[in-house]
Amino acid sequence: MKFVFILCVLTFLIGCKEAPKESEIPYREGATVLTVKGMYCSSCKGKIMTALSQVEGVEWARAEDELDQVAFTGTAKTSEVVEAIRNVGYEVME
Repeated sequence: MKFVFILCVLTFLIGCKEAPKESEIPYREGATVLTVKGMYCSSCKGKIMTALSQVEGVEWARAEDELDQVAFTGTAKTSEVVEAIRNVGYEVME
């Protein structure tokens, strides 16, 4: 019985994944990274990504809810990206 319990615990622990560490996130070179509070799920990320797709000059963007980060590249002004994120209900830390 103890063996089965230990086996179950080990299986559970091995199957759990840690959140990605910042160094593991493949942000593009030269990306601007912002801290965004309030992203909790893929729906949140989707709202932010949709908002960023409408900002002129954003060439690439990525939202990471586990790290509370949004990264983008392009010619868009950071202030415009911040405003777009705030307009869909998320707090950007500056």
